[in-house]
Amino acid sequence: MNSTTPRHVTPPAEAPPPAAEVTVADVMHRGVIFCERQATAQELAATMIAHGVHSVAVLGHTQNERHDPTVWGIVSDVDLLAAALDPDAPATAGDLAHQPVIPLRASRPIREAAETIATYRVNHLVVIDGEMQTPVGFIAPLDIAQALLSDPASATDSSPSTTAEGHRHV
Repeated sequence: MNSTTPRHVTPPAEAPPPAAEVTVADVMHRGVIFCERQATAQELAATMIAHGVHSVAVLGHTQNERHDPTVWGIVSDVDLLAAALDPDAPATAGDLAHQPVIPLRASRPIREAAETIATYRVNHLVVIDGEMQTPVGFIAPLDIAQALLSDPASATDSSPSTTAEGHRHV
């Protein structure tokens, strides 16, 4: 290559933020797939397959004047599998849904999400908009693990994390 030949230099990729700065919004699955309490197991399975998700939120409504949607319960693919194996099992979303539903604001640090999941022994947290208090997505243990593992220092860092604004989908 002579000195007059232009060279294209690719800038280094931006490093992901340290886990202490990652928020729920950075790693959550955006969007909430809802169903009514009376939805059948077959309808739930079809919905999960069509949308490529592992859980469906069972719809409830707040008591405010807007009647905003809220998550009353969550039905997972494991719940459907258990129901399919037991012919006497309840067969509606209302019967299969797990409660309590644990909400967490999108702006909270992922370490708080991890601690909440571990404390309540749940597979999903419902992510809510901090301003409107409406559901905007889900976060699961694997979402958090992926973010934590991308920052080796976070595995030994037990200091409180700081919050930051951020965003991400289901």
